[in-house]
Amino acid sequence: MANITTAYIHESAAEIGYSLKPKQLEAAIEIYIEKRDTMIIAPTGFGKSLLYILAPIVQPTSSTLVILPLLSMINDNLQKISAVTDTLDEGL
Repeated sequence: MANITTAYIHESAAEIGYSLKPKQLEAAIEIYIEKRDTMIIAPTGFGKSLLYILAPIVQPTSSTLVILPLLSMINDNLQKISAVTDTLDEGL
């Protein structure tokens, strides 16, 4: 497994076409570098989805629990996760 650094987190986000906002990076450091269990409650537009979409890229052997309040959000995020896993599968 790669040594997880802030640069590695940025590169992982860039691989799927995203860049991290400062608060997202702060949360990502807690999750991936400090290996802390983290609960994120943030407003719409914060970018919470990116943090768990990154999980299989940054830490492929970890588990992530996501609780979404709306069925439409669940469907949107399942599509995003499917796109990421398809991209990862193509790279293998």
